Amino acid sequence: MKPSKLTYLSNMWTPGGDAAGECIRQAQTIEELGYVNLNWTDQTQTWQFRAGWRPDLIPYAAVMPDHDAWFDTLTLGAAVLARTERIMLSTIIDSYRRPASVLAQALNSLDQIGHGRFLVAIGTGEDKQFEPYGMSRLEPRNTRLEDFIQTTRALMLSDKPVTRDSQYNPLRDALVGLPTYHPDRTLPIIIVGGGPRVMKIIGRSADGWGTYLPGSMADELEPFEESIARMRASAVEHDRDPEALLLPVGAEVVMLCEDADQVQRCYDSVYTRMSVMNLTPTGADWKRWGGRHPIGDDWALSVTHRSTKFTLDEVQDYCAKVRPEDIDHMIYIGTPEEVAAKSIKWYGAMGVQELPQILHWDKATFVCPELAEIGPSGKPRWHDLHLRYLERLRELLALRT
Repeated sequence: MKPSKLTYLSNMWTPGGDAAGECIRQAQTIEELGYVNLNWTDQTQTWQFRAGWRPDLIPYAAVMPDHDAWFDTLTLGAAVLARTERIMLSTIIDSYRRPASVLAQALNSLDQIGHGRFLVAIGTGEDKQFEPYGMSRLEPRNTRLEDFIQTTRALMLSDKPVTRDSQYNPLRDALVGLPTYHPDRTLPIIIVGGGPRVMKIIGRSADGWGTYLPGSMADELEPFEESIARMRASAVEHDRDPEALLLPVGAEVVMLCEDADQVQRCYDSVYTRMSVMNLTPTGADWKRWGGRHPIGDDWALSVTHRSTKFTLDEVQDYCAKVRPEDIDHMIYIGTPEEVAAKSIKWYGAMGVQELPQILHWDKATFVCPELAEIGPSGKPRWHDLHLRYLERLRELLALRT
């Protein structure tokens, strides 16, 4: 096995050779290391600010000079599924940019290619993927999202023409003849997002919930517990098994570090601070812990963010206003043991009993590139940290039972 020296969780383009092949090799490395899942996200403009993505500020920018250069997840996903055997591949997409018929055909194709190893998370998207390209996220978003999922699933499952009345996605003798890999079910379709209405939609129409922690909850456990309870109650109301719904295991945004120097570099990094400014539903959420969002209460990744929006001076000025305590509510930074002590509350709320070897949203290699090098174990140093993290989480879970 030749571990990739690039950071993982990536379907991003890098210059100088076979970039798509490198993404495939990264997925193969992750599979060989024993992980059971690999998550991608479907992006054009990303959650960073383009002006701040520079090698003198973010070490990884020397490897990947353009953080807005991403492969299409479904296209690259087909190649990865064809070149791997065990790992589950998942991606987060939106419910607008692909018609239901196009998505149904693509998902059944991926389901067949991967022999059931693909999962899709669908949300209402972010304006940065729409308005710059002459598109809109039409209202009512959540109603459209649920109808889109129902329409897509109907096409994925039917071997006969489908007629379906719908205000948003009507079908008239529509057919996607390609079947699913498992004849009686589609690949898992989960919903990303939050709020009471979304949780009710998940309970009646989806296979689970996707979110990111701690940021989506501003590091507060009670709203998370309430969301799970509302989702499960909706499932019961619609004669579905609430325990079968998938939960966001492994969805913490973390930076796992080896020592105090790496911890401090992560706290100080422009990358970390740019991420933190965009990891809350709105800037007003910062008030929940006594903070103040540098760009204002109305700032929101899903609405106002554009990667091209600010100059370098503006980005650095905003980053300077992010405090360590603001970071603590958005990204968990520390040694694996320190981070596990913070993360365990989410697993307790989910009722997790056992943890497989899952990948978390670890961003430390963007700031500390040495973590992508091979360690004393003969495997990437980030991997060694991940194993320590999982081991400590399992120990803490055992203490709860």
